[in-house]
Amino acid sequence: MTTDLTTLTCTAPNAKTAANIASQVQKYFSDENAEIPWFGQPENVQRDYRVYRNRKAAERQWDAENQEYIINITHRSEVTFQRGNTAGGHLVLKEWREKKAGDLSHVEQLAEKREKEIHDLVEATTGKWTPTSRIEVDGARITFRQIAFRNREIALPALVAWLEAQGCTDVEVSFQQA
Repeated sequence: MTTDLTTLTCTAPNAKTAANIASQVQKYFSDENAEIPWFGQPENVQRDYRVYRNRKAAERQWDAENQEYIINITHRSEVTFQRGNTAGGHLVLKEWREKKAGDLSHVEQLAEKREKEIHDLVEATTGKWTPTSRIEVDGARITFRQIAFRNREIALPALVAWLEAQGCTDVEVSFQQA
């Protein structure tokens, strides 16, 4: 399976701005809770994106803090399903969903349809760090090497627009397959 990789080079207004841009992009790729810097959407989408991100972070934290509970409830569910008692298994899974929903009731959540819309926008805009990816800064010149975008037709123009909004010029893009 081949992956299309994008390399992008641009010139920031100065070395400090270049370092700041590189730092924001590096944070996005190294922190699953970080915002996509180039997720440039209308304000109502930006608000929902923040709600979406906060909810996903709360869910990941809940999962981490309740790992033993999740293991136990999953084990009970599997045993119940293996015995052919799917009604009992469904009750166990319902208990898990209700506990999680109750514990996270204080964390704002989008309506299911809106969450799917935001999820789809996020997925279309995301990039993925590959083992060969890196960011290079040389004075005001920044190079983002070998980034894999989920949807390059949406993500790349968004990234370029964001870089230009940061004052970058001389944007050059190249592609290769890995």
